[in-house]
Amino acid sequence: MPTTTGTALDLGFDATNDEVEVDGVTCGITRLGWHSALYPFNLAGHPAITLPSGFATDGLPTTLHIVGRWGLRQV
Repeated sequence: MPTTTGTALDLGFDATNDEVEVDGVTCGITRLGWHSALYPFNLAGHPAITLPSGFATDGLPTTLHIVGRWGLRQV
């Protein structure tokens, strides 16, 4: 699964007040719209790691989020 819903936000983006737009759809503030895929695993205590996965069409890096079973200690 991707770590975020897209590549890096514009330099002038105000993460405190501006809403994130993904594929033309407004998705809320940064915590909800940009990192929404990460919250369930953080709250549930699943072990996870983010790895580089290449580059998007806009030339910015992309990442992959790998999640293990709950309570797993060795990866």
